[in-house]
Parts: sequence; structure tokens; C-alpha cells
Amino acid sequence: MGFLLSILYIFMMSRCANCLAFLSITVIEICLAGGTGACFFMRTDLNTSESEKSGWLVGGICLALLFCLFNLALCCLWRQIRIAIAVIDATADFFAATYRIVLVSLSNFVISLIVILLCSAGLALVMSLNEIKVNPSVPQGRDITWNSSVTWMMVFMGVGLIWLLFFLTDKTGFVCMVAASSFYFSSNAEKTGSASVMMGVKYAYFKHMGSLAFGSFIHTAVWIVKVIVESASKQANKTGD
Repeated sequence: MGFLLSILYIFMMSRCANCLAFLSITVIEICLAGGTGACFFMRTDLNTSESEKSGWLVGGICLALLFCLFNLALCCLWRQIRIAIAVIDATADFFAATYRIVLVSLSNFVISLIVILLCSAGLALVMSLNEIKVNPSVPQGRDITWNSSVTWMMVFMGVGLIWLLFFLTDKTGFVCMVAASSFYFSSNAEKTGSASVMMGVKYAYFKHMGSLAFGSFIHTAVWIVKVIVESASKQANKTGD
């Protein structure tokens, strides 16, 4: 259902980007203006207490300020808004003309799932190299005596798994970049171009695979450092340090 809704959304943005953008702006204007009017109208109700009148007054003033700020932003940033709408329109045109790009993400999901399952099985097999004894006090319980060499093997495999998953993700992004670039440079004012997804796949696996692998290694290293630092920060906050 999410896939179908995404396709429908892309088609609507490709065909009606300007209409949807202006409709959104109009809805926001109506909500802010209507909300302001409703607050001041409710304040005039005879059954409203003084505290409620003060609340309605504050709410009306806040909505009125938001209404003024929103219109001020529209006036000052109208050119940037039109450019943003055009960028969204062009992006939607690319996806609408290149539905097969979705297969790249789907294949990445399937391959990542297979890799995770295989690596999980491998980690379980490596963990079994430790000394395992039966724990009689727990049904089906086992006590594992961890060996340092086995621990480092599991760390090595875990880093390799993260590296491989980042590689698959970055490779998917690279294929999309190549497809978008070929679509852009083959398009002009007279015609909509076409994207070469297979060219991106060929470049990713046969021309730039080493660069992607090295980049995903940097991605992995930064992610691991980030996780360690964030974990240490949370632990320090718990202890009040």
C-alpha cells in the first residue's frame, strides 16, 4: 500500500506540483486566518469567563502574528519558493519517468536481508567456538566462557557486516545519482530526457566499486565512532558526570 501511495504521490507531483503547492499555501492561509477569526469570535461569547477570554485573546494574537509572518515570508522569499517548487516538480518528473529505479531499492533490501541472515548465522557459528557448559539451574540454560580470540573474531565480523550494509546503501544512492544525472543532461526545454539505470549499475559494480567500498568504510568508521561517543555521553549523563 505504501508503494502504491508513493507512486500515486510521485505522479501527482509530476503533473500538478504548482497546483499542490499553491493549494497547500492557500490551506495554511485559510487555517491561520480562520483560526484568528475564531479565537476573537469565541472571545465575544457572553458565556465565556474572563480567564477563557484571556486565553482566546492570546491564541488569536499568536495566530495573527503567525499569519503576518507567513505572508511576510511569502513576499520576501517568493522567488526561492518558486525555485523550490520547480525542483520538486523536476524531481517528480525524474521518478515518474523512471519507475524502474524502485527496483534498485527493492533489490538492495532483498540483498541486505540475505546478508544479515548469513552473517547472523556466521556470528552464531563463531560464538559456538567458545566453551559452553550446561547450566542446570536454568531450563535449556547454557554458560558461555568467552575466549578473547573469539570475541575479536565476532567484532571483526560485526564491523564487516556494518561495512557491507553501508556499501549496499551507498551503492544504491550512487546508482540513483547516475540515473538522475543522465536524466538531467538528456533533458531540455523541448523534451523530457531518459535515465540510464543500468549505466549506474555498471558503473557501481565495474568502474567505481573500489571508491564506493572505500567511501563506505569511512562511513562505517564515522558511524562506529558516533555510536561510541553517543553511548559514552548517555552513560555520563546517567552518572551525572
